[in-house]
This record gives sequence, C-alpha cells and structure tokens, in this order.
Amino acid sequence: MRSKNPPALAVGSVNNRADSQTKNDIERLIAGETVTKEIYQELTYNELDSSIENLWNVLFTTGYLTQKGKTAENQFRLKIPNLGKISS
Repeated sequence: MRSKNPPALAVGSVNNRADSQTKNDIERLIAGETVTKEIYQELTYNELDSSIENLWNVLFTTGYLTQKGKTAENQFRLKIPNLGKISS
C-alpha cells in the first residue's frame, strides 16, 4: 500500500542519508537564506526515495519550500515560506 505522506518519507531519509551539504543547506534554509537546487516536478512516486536530492523536489512540490527565483532550466532558488512570520 502506498503511503499518503511522501514528505515524511523524504524527511525521514534526511536523518539516515543526508550528507554534510544537505545538512548545511537545511541549516541555511532555517536561518532564512535561500538555496539553489535542481527541481524536477515530473518525479514519480517510486523515484522519491531513490536519492537524497529528491528531498528538494518533495519539499518544493508540497509547499514546504517556495520559489524565490530561477537561475537556469530546472534550477530554482528555494526558501522556507513565511519563516519570519512564525510566532511561538
């Protein structure tokens, strides 16, 4: 049976498979910066967990990251939306 929560699948993979660059990029996003990543919106469900790089596709297509610009074909500047508006 297919999971109804692909972001959890990808985010769970971060703990197990993220390299130092991926962890650094996540820290930069949390700090309010942007990261540039290659995004393929036509990714299939079966491909989601095939590479840690697909994490960015999942986070972007589900709205956890938003586009702040495009540098080249499939190269997007990504940012966490409304990060500064979150209050405790």
